[in-house]
Amino acid sequence: SSLIVTTLNHDSEVKALCSKYDKKAFVIGANAETSVLLDIARLTPGSHLSFVCLGKAGAQWMAGRVQEAGIDGVRASLAGLDHREDLLQRIEQSDQVYASDAVYEKVRSLAPGKVKLFPMALEKSSVNMLRDMI
Repeated sequence: SSLIVTTLNHDSEVKALCSKYDKKAFVIGANAETSVLLDIARLTPGSHLSFVCLGKAGAQWMAGRVQEAGIDGVRASLAGLDHREDLLQRIEQSDQVYASDAVYEKVRSLAPGKVKLFPMALEKSSVNMLRDMI
């Protein structure tokens, strides 16, 4: 590939992979879509949520977007698809689970009624950067 793009969450892993091939990775930014933040804000105070991504770093990023939005009435747990036993425990203990697009189908298959997508959108500056690159 002549163009490799990653999000900040996966920057170090992708750059390590690219270094073997003398390729440069471009980092883009993303934000949580407003719809998911509104959905979480409407939950019963004290609800226990889990955020799931490929690894805990991505889940932490998701929880951070909720915190930055000023939503503090929920209890959050973090899980990564890379630690299955921990993930299953988090799902069991949660009222609601939010999964990134990268893991949504797999996590939903574990608990179909509990899992919702945590939709994200590219930052405008990242969209502009990508347009300039192609």
